[in-house]
Amino acid sequence: MDLVLNRLHEANVKKITARIYIGDIHTYATAVLTSLMSTTQVIGDILATQGIENDGTWTLFELCHDLNIERPLRDWEIVTDILSAWSGVQARHNALFVKRYPAFRDTLNINSLRIHTQMPKPQGWLYLELRPGKFSRRFCMLKDGNLCYHPDTKSSQFWPTPFGFALRSTDRLDMFENKGDYCRWVGVEKQERLYDWVLSIRIAK
Repeated sequence: MDLVLNRLHEANVKKITARIYIGDIHTYATAVLTSLMSTTQVIGDILATQGIENDGTWTLFELCHDLNIERPLRDWEIVTDILSAWSGVQARHNALFVKRYPAFRDTLNINSLRIHTQMPKPQGWLYLELRPGKFSRRFCMLKDGNLCYHPDTKSSQFWPTPFGFALRSTDRLDMFENKGDYCRWVGVEKQERLYDWVLSIRIAK
């Protein structure tokens, strides 16, 4: 019976071969990832194969070439789920990248979930790209892990501030009838508020 269960278990494990860049685009390793491997495990395996000491600051990033953005993966995320969500052109041009991320590394580990309940929830004015190329000023707040906003009549056809970030779905792009809903750009009035919003949203989700 144990042998049968083990074989059934192995049959359900997804395996994906992936190239993972290390530090820069000139160094990479090819690894077979399974649907049982978390971000932490992938980082550990990649660094071990390269003889690099894991000092706790190394982080696995998802690079989205089409949107020109990157996202650090949280320690408990299953990396094959990320790869499976890439579709079409994304699968050919997106990449996984391991690099040091000392300043905010602690926002990606399991302890951040406990910190979330102690952190003040940011609220204030943001510029949201609600339609492609058009930004609208909204009063926003985090509530139950969601970014909520109230309407305002002001809008702009250009980036209203030099500080911004992207809100991108982790679902496949082809799941969206309106492709503009896949990724929204957000402008923040001050740099210090940018950090507050990004870190709070990351921990909340």
